[in-house]
Amino acid sequence: MDENIQEHRALALRGVPLTGLLTQEQATEVLKTIWKDAPDTEVYKAALLCRDFGLHPLMKHVYLIKFGKDWATVMGIGATRLIKSRRVAWSYLDNTPRAMSIQEQEQIFGEVDKINFCAIVKVRSKDGLEASGYGKYPKNATPYGTDKGNSVQNMAFIRAERQALDRLCPDAALPANVEVMDERYLPPVSVERVDTETGEITNEPAQARNPGTSEAPESTTTQKPAEASPSPASAAPQPKAGFVTVSPQDQRDFRVELEKVGLTEDAGRKALGGSVQVWLTKHPGTTIQDAIKEVKVLNGIKD
Repeated sequence: MDENIQEHRALALRGVPLTGLLTQEQATEVLKTIWKDAPDTEVYKAALLCRDFGLHPLMKHVYLIKFGKDWATVMGIGATRLIKSRRVAWSYLDNTPRAMSIQEQEQIFGEVDKINFCAIVKVRSKDGLEASGYGKYPKNATPYGTDKGNSVQNMAFIRAERQALDRLCPDAALPANVEVMDERYLPPVSVERVDTETGEITNEPAQARNPGTSEAPESTTTQKPAEASPSPASAAPQPKAGFVTVSPQDQRDFRVELEKVGLTEDAGRKALGGSVQVWLTKHPGTTIQDAIKEVKVLNGIKD
């Protein structure tokens, strides 16, 4: 079994949804599992970010990055697009993102910026509303992830896109004072080895032994056949093997319905013995409404 699938299943067994919405406590657990050396203050800020904006570290929405001696919370550009897309469908205009022309810089800034690379992004909603955003980044800077292909231009494009989306849809506010970066150039999100039966995190590598035998796993030096690079479609996030997929809307309905009867989402998870995803997987053919009803019954609440 693929190690990442084992690790994700173990998190699910511990009551942590692998997709969708997280409580602050769940987000904290995931963040500490991935970035165990990050300071508590930064984990706390990132957990609030996940809770308040419906983000998930395992979906490459939020990262904790160490810049020199200091840690910082960073959002992937995909998280910015997700937050905005919940309110409005949009597309790019006028061959953007691109560098601003001299005429555009003089028109917008009143002068040509010789220190920064200046970018422009124009967007339009499905209803025909349009907005423009402008981003700057020092020409002589070396942005994080340069060794992986990141660039000054890309950072300026991201800043311009964020401003454009803020102007297009101001009622879907983005987190303030949080740097946004292209997740393609950030370190891959991974977790430590986790016992798939108990959910306990361990530093020991997973052992693939046959049940009831003493056979050791095959040598890790065994060569595997080369695999073709995934196409964009196949590279998209897929439901974790063996688990029912729970949509963000289902997660939201679960929380809202329990709040109506004075129960918290954590109380619901405790009643179910884990996350909604785990309970639905253990009870084939059930729905989110069945899970809600089960929690109410176990807490002595009648519809």
